[in-house]
Amino acid sequence: MSADRTKRHTSALEILRTQSLTSVVQQEIERIIWDGELQPKARVNEMALAGRFGVSRGPIREACRALAAMGLLEVTPSRGFSVRSLDAKDVAELYEARAGLCGFAGTLLAERLADADFKRLEAMVYKMDRVADAGDVERYYRLNLEFHHALIALTGNERLTQIYDGVVKQLHLCRIKALSQAGALVASNAEHRRIVKTLKTQDAQRAFTVMSDHVKASHGRMLAVMSAVT
Repeated sequence: MSADRTKRHTSALEILRTQSLTSVVQQEIERIIWDGELQPKARVNEMALAGRFGVSRGPIREACRALAAMGLLEVTPSRGFSVRSLDAKDVAELYEARAGLCGFAGTLLAERLADADFKRLEAMVYKMDRVADAGDVERYYRLNLEFHHALIALTGNERLTQIYDGVVKQLHLCRIKALSQAGALVASNAEHRRIVKTLKTQDAQRAFTVMSDHVKASHGRMLAVMSAVT
């Protein structure tokens, strides 16, 4: 192998290593935002994260740029990156987008789900019932995300799944608040049960309405919580 070719090969491997490391770091930063360790408006300390993850600042910065492109972080001149804080308009637009995506997913699911899919979804709803009865908001929230991700993934439409995941990642910044309202867990899971029941009818238009309405109801619960603390 020539010196030039060896150099190109080494450079390509280094890029792959960097991209892989950046992806891992990005997932870790997403996780600490998810867990609430980094709150909205909090500044991202690149040096501290580099030390914590045992990497240089390069992968941290690249990961932050990717998260900023996704809408989870903001860039402020001279201050660097900070966790995005959603205002009422941001939240309304995200919920509108999610309602449309879920409604469309319902029209696809009404025609594509098999018996095994329904058994899986019903098992998830049953599990959420137990968690809702216990009043465990944090655990219910995670199971809720899994349920909705499963629904979207079952459409088999990868582009739809990617777009939906992008919207939901931004909503991570505020959505758990919607479930902290008294009775919200039980109401939310009753809507999940209605979704599964409607999908079994194979009525695409009804499926669109029920899935879209569930998202709108979730937004309503969010607004109720926000008004209660202002």
